[in-house]
Amino acid sequence: MKKIILILLIVVSFFEIISQYSSAPFEQKVFIENKNQFVKDLPSEYQDFDFCVDNRTQVFIKNNELIYRFTETHEKEWMEEEKKEADKGGFKSEEEEEREKERFKPTHQYIKMKWIGTNPNAKIEVENLSIAKYGYAIDWEDTKKGHTVFCKGYKKLRIKNLYEGIDAE
Repeated sequence: MKKIILILLIVVSFFEIISQYSSAPFEQKVFIENKNQFVKDLPSEYQDFDFCVDNRTQVFIKNNELIYRFTETHEKEWMEEEKKEADKGGFKSEEEEEREKERFKPTHQYIKMKWIGTNPNAKIEVENLSIAKYGYAIDWEDTKKGHTVFCKGYKKLRIKNLYEGIDAE
């Protein structure tokens, strides 16, 4: 009887873990610390944050605001253009490559949400450190300075005393 219960617990645990990742297996389900890994890609007014969720849509988190960054890639259009070029059998000059790079550059939209009248002493607390490290390549265009920043991720984030006696989790 004990063996059956143990096997049942293992099977249930396995399916619970798998179900978390079946819809989006590579989606990060963590809050990643800010070590300025996005400075180059963000306008200056959005660079000051404590943690982020870095999925298809990025969410930057401070103690009293959230900034959503929606990115639209033009990958489909670029692939169609590349296929046409390959069918022609032609090669692009460096100048044409640069124009194409600019034309298909991702576009971003930002939405900033700020809690009004919050406690100025609110603090962000994180729990449940993820075993994975999250690496971001920095300045690889200049190979002398290029390096990777590794950031910690946490599975739980709480803004303690966002309003007096009220937390946001």
